[in-house]
Amino acid sequence: MPPPQVWSNAGCVLSLAPMAFGLPALFTPEKALAGYGLPLGKTPQDQALARGVFRMYGVRNVVISLTLLTAWYRGHRETQGVGLMLGALMALVDGLVFKDILGGGEWEHWGFLPFLVGIGAGVLGWLG
Repeated sequence: MPPPQVWSNAGCVLSLAPMAFGLPALFTPEKALAGYGLPLGKTPQDQALARGVFRMYGVRNVVISLTLLTAWYRGHRETQGVGLMLGALMALVDGLVFKDILGGGEWEHWGFLPFLVGIGAGVLGWLG
């Protein structure tokens, strides 16, 4: 098994993913919505709601990334490992929402599950 620092550094790299999705949602929600295949809405009120909700999604992702990166930087391995594993719950629910709204696209989120759980378990020392 890799040494604990390797797991932690892999967790650091994985922690950048939510930010990579969150920043476009925060600053260019129309483009991000279109990139996900989500409707912007037809009325101005629907469009404002879609932009606002997607900006909240973006902020959520950026905050999660910064929290995990802070845990990595400060050497808080337990917080980092648990945070990565809890990120699997976020990816699970995001996938369910996409499946409900679009009838698909869930695996674009669920593909992160084994990495979040596996690397989180490695950071926590559960893999040996």
